[in-house]
Formats: sequence, C-alpha cells, structure tokens
Amino acid sequence: MGSSKVRLATPEDRCRVISMCRDAHGAGKLPWKFSAPHADALFRQSLELPDRACIVFAPERTAQGFLLAYVALSPLADISFARDFGWWIDPAHRGMAANDMLDAFELWAGQRSATFAGMAAMEANPRAGRLYERRGYLKTETHYYKRLVD
Repeated sequence: MGSSKVRLATPEDRCRVISMCRDAHGAGKLPWKFSAPHADALFRQSLELPDRACIVFAPERTAQGFLLAYVALSPLADISFARDFGWWIDPAHRGMAANDMLDAFELWAGQRSATFAGMAAMEANPRAGRLYERRGYLKTETHYYKRLVD
C-alpha cells in the first residue's frame, strides 16, 4: 500500500472499524438503523474473501479511517468493477489520507483485474465528489431510498 500509514486491516482493527462504520452511517443520514453485527460480518469478510478488502488509515497504529471495498462482475456487461461498501475518515484526521487510501483501493482493485473503480459520496460531503473528479472518476448517478416495509 502506498503510505506506511495506509494498510490492509488486521483482526485487531475490528472494533475500531465497526465504531467508524457507526459514525459513517450517522453522517450519511441513511434511513435505516445501523447494525453492528452486519458491520462486523462485513469486516470479517474483508479479511477472509479475496474479492473483499478493508483498507485502513492508521497514523499511530489505531485506525482513523477505513475503506471497505469489493470487486464484482457486472451482470449487464463484460466488465468487472470495484466499489466501496463505505469510506470514512475520522474528522480530526481528514486531509491526511484520502489520496493514499484511494491509491491503495485502486491498486487492490487493479490486482483483481477490475475494469472500473467506483466510489460513493455523501450529499453532506461535496469535497469527496471533487476529489473523485480530480482523480478521473465520472459522476454517473445518485441514489434515492424509499422505505417499503416497517
């Protein structure tokens, strides 16, 4: 991984990553409750499955950011894509690691022959979209959610 402060997660990062997942969920204003067991399962999959990864920013051993990612084949085209399940950097550590984390994500995705890399950006964080565009990402869609079952 590019920076010595950016690395693949280890089992020791589990509790911190789950805590940051909760923070990211709250900041994203998602219309469903956060589930620590689901975040835990996703984190564990990122350590075990070759098409999953958890990249962390850990400036002093403790993770201060995570990027949970996956690679999948497209069901509609002869391509594969790498996407983020979630990306969060603790507010006190922003401005220090975003490019290094994206470098690590793109390297990991390329090693898995991903045709495209895709990242989501929260409406509350327009800086993320500008970062992606500077790095060559194209804005393609916006997601909307409507609750159907209570």
